[in-house]
Amino acid sequence: MFQSVLTDPAIMLTLRWMLAGVFLAAVVHKLKDPTEFKASLEDYQLLPHLMLRPAFFALVTIELLITGALLLNIWFAGFAAAILLLVYTAAIAVNLIRGRTEIDCGCSGPAVRQTLSVWLVIRNAGLILMAILGTFDNTGRELGLLDGFTSLCAASVFVLIYSATAQLSLPDYSGQN
Repeated sequence: MFQSVLTDPAIMLTLRWMLAGVFLAAVVHKLKDPTEFKASLEDYQLLPHLMLRPAFFALVTIELLITGALLLNIWFAGFAAAILLLVYTAAIAVNLIRGRTEIDCGCSGPAVRQTLSVWLVIRNAGLILMAILGTFDNTGRELGLLDGFTSLCAASVFVLIYSATAQLSLPDYSGQN
């Protein structure tokens, strides 16, 4: 029964649309203030200065492609999302290990400064799990109009909650007080 729930096409559609919403919101944040996002990239100290501008354009392009692929149910979309989220998580983890917790993660755009913490690693792990689960083959059941409506509503609520949590003052799990 558990596997049939995980492979139900409405659940898979909902997971993909949730991730598409997260990636679309990320693109919008980056495009609202590219200079601020490039500053966040620079703060990570993982790329040479000359690579910041190309990295910005590459990330925006990749996130847009992943968003479209998730919405269109292209088979590799979940894997691409998981890989990009792994890259982001690795960048956060490297800086946490370096003790650099006061930099902005660049996750929520210029309006919300969200510093690096273990919480972001945990959050990204959940998103990676969603991406992977969203790639499973479905049961072959045809999606109906109600499935699409329910998936759209659930994905919208998820994105609103996801965005709202970025606005909250999250606990500091960095190990530093």
